Amino acid sequence: MGLGSRLRDYLQLFRAHTAPASVLTLVVPYLIAGGGNPVLVGLFFLLGHLMHFFSFGHNSLMDYWVDIRDPNKRHHPLVAGRIRLEDAARVVLYGQVLTATAMALVILAFSENPALSLLFFLLYFAWGHAYNDGLDHRDEHSWLSISLCLASATLISYTFTRGLDRVAALLFAWGLLFELYDIGLLGNAKDIWNPAEEKNPLRRWAVYDESGEFRGLRVTTGWIALLTFFWAVRLVASTAVVALVALAVNAPPENTALLYLFTAVEALAVTLTVIELATPRPRRERLLPLFGLSESAEFFRLASLAPMPWSLLLVAYSLTYFVGMNKWLWGTRLGPRV
Repeated sequence: MGLGSRLRDYLQLFRAHTAPASVLTLVVPYLIAGGGNPVLVGLFFLLGHLMHFFSFGHNSLMDYWVDIRDPNKRHHPLVAGRIRLEDAARVVLYGQVLTATAMALVILAFSENPALSLLFFLLYFAWGHAYNDGLDHRDEHSWLSISLCLASATLISYTFTRGLDRVAALLFAWGLLFELYDIGLLGNAKDIWNPAEEKNPLRRWAVYDESGEFRGLRVTTGWIALLTFFWAVRLVASTAVVALVALAVNAPPENTALLYLFTAVEALAVTLTVIELATPRPRRERLLPLFGLSESAEFFRLASLAPMPWSLLLVAYSLTYFVGMNKWLWGTRLGPRV
């Protein structure tokens, strides 16, 4: 196996295609809080990638025993045997320790509120481990742990220059709502094809044959009501939170225009997702690109609130990276094979 193939396998293990999400979660709140130190922006940019690689790598590692029963994940590097479980554990766990140490040192060296920044980093780390170590497959309400993980992550860099204020509360609420939709609906819907996901709360509407293969959904009144709830979470509640942040930071017209653009993209992706899931036989291959589009648009709505030209630079980088990495890792432009 060549070096390029080996690198690609590990980047698949790390689910590296979505690394800009973690970068934006660190960089944008720092900029919203009034931070502008280019050294810190660069450090958050680097640490965002590393935090993503090793946290998502840890999730892939802990999901191995579930993924081997999922026919849609036969091509994953651990399941396919291209990376040994022992090698993956060594890389991921040492990587987490080194990244956590680096983040702690940056906080102690640069944060104006090191106790707060360390607290939210600890909460991010603890809730992330709780989710990866089993809550994602053993708890019907696993969205709560990963929501608290993301919500805490938004305040790691925000508290470098600001304390806990109204904008901090709004960013925390944005993180909670993001994962409520992203895991509560999208993650569980993606995994509904896997019969091993016995704690998936959406299974009660799923139909499986005697062999355990997914055959479709029971489109009941309760199912439509649930889809409507998730539609409102993303397009009403999250939109209101983002709009309140925009008002609080006095976002100029060019930022507002970007926010409108990505809100329109988000509305399209979420609405098409709900329509697809409202059919008795939803198609996984159609849902995955919509999931990717929705997740990207929501993070870009957050990025729209950063000062110019940072906002445009972060969106341009994220789009270029996401499309290019998706193409290299999974052979697709938008919908990764995850």
